[in-house]
Amino acid sequence: MFAKDKETSEAVYALKTKIDAEYESMREAWWNMTFDELIENSGMITAAKFIKENIESCVTAEQAECLTSISDPLNTLIESMNLRYDAHGIEDIKRSCNQLFNESFKEELETVDGIDQDEGMIMQ
Repeated sequence: MFAKDKETSEAVYALKTKIDAEYESMREAWWNMTFDELIENSGMITAAKFIKENIESCVTAEQAECLTSISDPLNTLIESMNLRYDAHGIEDIKRSCNQLFNESFKEELETVDGIDQDEGMIMQ
């Protein structure tokens, strides 16, 4: 845990104030999302809440001052977390899975279309 001297406290307070305002702005946008959009953005929403609730114990005065100088520190931290914890490129994986599924599904349909409808399981 970082020392809570006056300099650190002031810098962290300024950052916390900025992050709280940005969080509230994001929160308003979340209220306008559909259920599907909320599910799609659940990782980002969780990261935003985690950062908002824990930032005070995670930064030094220097880090807080640096983040406060950024116009959107919360969004910057969210993107940083996503890059750090998305080591396998989840979006690339999704695209690959969708492409694979589409190709496999087409091949399966072609196979099913080639089967004579009279063929099938025979009960004995």
